[in-house]
Amino acid sequence: MAEIKEIVDVLSYIKRKFPKKQREDFNDEYNLIGSKVAREWLLVENYEIYTFRQIMSKVTNLRVRPQAIKRGSKYATTDRGLEILRKTRDFLNIFFGEKLKDIIKYEKAIRKLEKKGLVRDYVYFGIGPDFVVKKNHEIFFVVAEVNQAKPKKYSGESLKIAKELGFRTMALTLDVEIKVGEISLLEF
Repeated sequence: MAEIKEIVDVLSYIKRKFPKKQREDFNDEYNLIGSKVAREWLLVENYEIYTFRQIMSKVTNLRVRPQAIKRGSKYATTDRGLEILRKTRDFLNIFFGEKLKDIIKYEKAIRKLEKKGLVRDYVYFGIGPDFVVKKNHEIFFVVAEVNQAKPKKYSGESLKIAKELGFRTMALTLDVEIKVGEISLLEF
């Protein structure tokens, strides 16, 4: 018990007590903390902020839904389906403006990574940045880099594609530290 009371830094404790493979699970916790802090900071700095997943689902919807309409998909041609397409198109036109064609090209380029077998579904496997933000009519792809966590596997490749298409990219670095003051084991 004396050893546990001396532990101040949770990460050093984890590194001493857990094998490397088990430690990798803690990366998600750091990334979650980092994303929440990054989001708050961006909001305070007056950025219009969306997650990468929110933006890409809308871009995919804009690209795929008209094809479904042409094929005669029952849902895509309903009033509700057409309304979703209209709202998606309006949102993307307002947010991206003249860069709308570039974000569609970006989505297609990311899909090519998927076809190369690098990933099954880019939205779920950490290819893109954490956020797509806008301030003063400029669009940025933002990655929240937390000091203790590993970078996402394919985020660098996706940022390179974004830069090639004229989007600005930023890394918001966070120095996250978790400390433990005292640990007690209590019986219920």
